[in-house]
Amino acid sequence: MVLNFLALAMAAVHPSVTIDLQAQTLDRAVQQLSTATGLGLSVSRQLANEVVVVKVKDVSPDELLAKLAKATGGQWTSVSGGQRLDLDPEVERKEKADALAERTAFLKGKIDSLVDEFKKNPKFDNEKFNRDMEAMRQELGQGRDNQNQGRMMAGMRQMEAAMSGTPGGRAIVQCLMGLRAEDLAKIGPGQRVVFTSSPTQMQKPLGATANGVMRNFLQEQASMAPPQDRSDRFRGDRAQAPVPQAQNQQANNVDVNPAKSFLIVTRFGQSDSLNLQYIVANSQGAILGNGNMMLGMQLPDVPADAAKADAKEKPYEFSALARSAAKVLGAGGRGMGQAIYFTQSLGADVVLTGAPDREAAVKPAEDLMKLLRDPATNEPLSLYSAAAVEASVSGQNLIALLPDVLLAETAPAVNGNKTVSQLQHSLTADWGLVTDPADGWTLVTPKRFLEARLSRVDRGALKLLIDMVAKKGSARLDDIAVYTTKSPALGSGGLDLALIRALDPASGQSVAQVYGTNRDMLIMWANMGPTTRSNLANGKTYQVNSIGTNGTSLLADMVYNSIDGPQVQLPNQGQTNRAQNNRGVPYLSNLPVIGATFQAEAFVVTQDVPIPQVTRAPGGPGGPGGPGGPGGRGFGGGRGMFGGNMMTERTEVLPNGVSGSSILAMRANSQAIAKGVVDNTNQSRILTAQGMASERAFSEMPNGPRRGNRGDNIVWSGYVPGQRTTYQFLFSMTPNITLSRSLEDTNIDPGAKAVAFDRLPQAFMDQYNEAYKMMKDRSQQMAERMQTDEQARGRRRGQGGGGKPPA
Repeated sequence: MVLNFLALAMAAVHPSVTIDLQAQTLDRAVQQLSTATGLGLSVSRQLANEVVVVKVKDVSPDELLAKLAKATGGQWTSVSGGQRLDLDPEVERKEKADALAERTAFLKGKIDSLVDEFKKNPKFDNEKFNRDMEAMRQELGQGRDNQNQGRMMAGMRQMEAAMSGTPGGRAIVQCLMGLRAEDLAKIGPGQRVVFTSSPTQMQKPLGATANGVMRNFLQEQASMAPPQDRSDRFRGDRAQAPVPQAQNQQANNVDVNPAKSFLIVTRFGQSDSLNLQYIVANSQGAILGNGNMMLGMQLPDVPADAAKADAKEKPYEFSALARSAAKVLGAGGRGMGQAIYFTQSLGADVVLTGAPDREAAVKPAEDLMKLLRDPATNEPLSLYSAAAVEASVSGQNLIALLPDVLLAETAPAVNGNKTVSQLQHSLTADWGLVTDPADGWTLVTPKRFLEARLSRVDRGALKLLIDMVAKKGSARLDDIAVYTTKSPALGSGGLDLALIRALDPASGQSVAQVYGTNRDMLIMWANMGPTTRSNLANGKTYQVNSIGTNGTSLLADMVYNSIDGPQVQLPNQGQTNRAQNNRGVPYLSNLPVIGATFQAEAFVVTQDVPIPQVTRAPGGPGGPGGPGGPGGRGFGGGRGMFGGNMMTERTEVLPNGVSGSSILAMRANSQAIAKGVVDNTNQSRILTAQGMASERAFSEMPNGPRRGNRGDNIVWSGYVPGQRTTYQFLFSMTPNITLSRSLEDTNIDPGAKAVAFDRLPQAFMDQYNEAYKMMKDRSQQMAERMQTDEQARGRRRGQGGGGKPPA
């Protein structure tokens, strides 16, 4: 820190500083501090977007700057014209080390607990497992029926314990005994890491005991009694082949000799918990059995007694604007998980949303809307989050570094009539903050300093996106892609989506993909440039390493870490896929390939778009196929948690990484859409003909799925016609291995007026009527199946339904 030589000069010119800065970005705060102290102060780009509150009275400039550096993890360095606040590399190094140590300790504690329980029960006990499952069902049922959060959380924790008692869970525990907790802790957000008994370059070793664990797992799974209730969704193990009876296996031509075991570990987002899948396959890659469990399931705690209000305390009074903002932004600011999306197979359209729509039913006041439209000038955290933090601390001098997650985390407290003591409890127990009171100062900082910084939304980039939505009438693909390149590395769609949804819920549907499985594809689209996009639309193909910056690494991330991995065509599957594909696109067949472990004489590949012969670059190193990026749920070809064939496992078929010479082709198609609106509200949603038809069909089901929880029974007062263009991409990495992705560009004329349903284009109406007839039949069949399942379980779910489109 370079302050000592300035101390005397500052003391002579400015003996003390008094300043009250509301929540704002650090670059703006430092400009005001520069004026107040008479010093030439600035801040580096790494820290400029941090959000701080500074409230001090009669303090020396050197003490103020030292405290500010401490609170932000920075250091002051000499530059031309004064001092600049830079990120302190030693603080950053320590943050990373502390975060890794914390995660390691957390996971080690969970593993040690599982190992202790395993040692107490060295043999699988089917009766104990069934008792544990029944206790869990009862706990969950009581919590659901009585709306008791404590019982629900207890049931979820019992589920975690019960899953570790399955044969698959026990195999996972044995595998964890041979792995280091630190290696698991190093798995980054969104990464998918594969441990196996015989690893490829893209896999990691499972340990010396892997074969013994594999044999024991198959024996235990063979002894596991089948569930009495066929609809039991909580059983984590699945036997894929008739393991117990050899004669049946031979009759079915199934090789039951295990060849390779897999432990697939996935970390979703920033959560410390890990999803683990254990899979055993035979020499042909057929799955003999698998199981899964969560390691360190993170569930919200029930409010503790310490958070109860003192009878003498009165609720803290927040301003009317703060309460209004918290109501509008709170529901939409908790990330992707807070929006309830309902997806239909026809076109994969998002046709229903949950909490954000309900909060937007009453249009925000114009003064609040004006503030939300310019987050670069009007700091969103200043609306109510900063006030909640300030009410929670005491002391004359305060510097608080506010993470973006506070937009959602503080909202319930603002409208919940909380007292000061309750707010103080929430500060550390719920909001993820720590306080450092000393020498008349109070510093407030996030517990996880580094993650908070990497989750910070760029206010300038967000304002530009909001401006483009207002100008163009909808969130357009090009603007979303540009914003994706500026969006936070560890973002999950909190503060930015909350603002977009508050201003235009329909655009929130489109912007939400920034943090979904298409994130890498959006960045690639932004890097392409208009000429490359035009050439692709006209049938030209490109090698991935020639498409913008980091094209190969983006493809590798999609291949190895995404939920939807590559499509691998196995032998004798050509006829099946040919029957399923009615789009008249060409097929290639009899293309030889040899996998890393599982071998086959011939593979066939289907192509969503024709790819002409292209001269590929010779040799060269494979792409960076290591983990690192969003997504990562399934295994193999992304065909689901259970089933499939391990010959399609991405780290098997692409054992040396992704080549930059992989070929990309694209095609585009357009369809009519409509933006549903409700008069005198901020309610809006993008709808397709198929989506509207399916929503109507499901709303008419007498006992439809989740009807009681599906939202707000919206009745649209009008529809604004529009168009959606879908760009379908096909990456060809080998003749039999492809990866498909799609991006959507929604175009709503900003000057168009809403019309009645029957005034929509005739082509749209024809698609709607045809889809409704088909979905009506499907929904009726689904209702009958669900009613049968409910009767078998002896329960009855609640009723309800989404809004009903016009007939």
